[in-house]
Amino acid sequence: MTDIKSMIILSKQLKLLCKKKDITISQLSRATKIPLPTLNHIVNGRPPRKLEHIKTLCSYFSCSADYLLFGEEPVIHPASLPEHMQSIGQFEVYLKKILR
Repeated sequence: MTDIKSMIILSKQLKLLCKKKDITISQLSRATKIPLPTLNHIVNGRPPRKLEHIKTLCSYFSCSADYLLFGEEPVIHPASLPEHMQSIGQFEVYLKKILR
């Protein structure tokens, strides 16, 4: 993960996630225990110093590594699921306001 395009995507995704959560990089550093200089390096387009930092960021933002690193969610193909999960079916969910 050292090509420039990947670093730019990671930088953009990290900025976007911080904006969505309305936190600064300093606040993220305190919350995740990732050193501020390391987060600044990532935001400035440099590779993370440890893969553990990627795992920590994914956990903090509740996102996949694919989303953080590449800007896209992974596609799960039904054929790759265990057989008992391939035929679960499709469902519709309706929300209805309860009048009181």
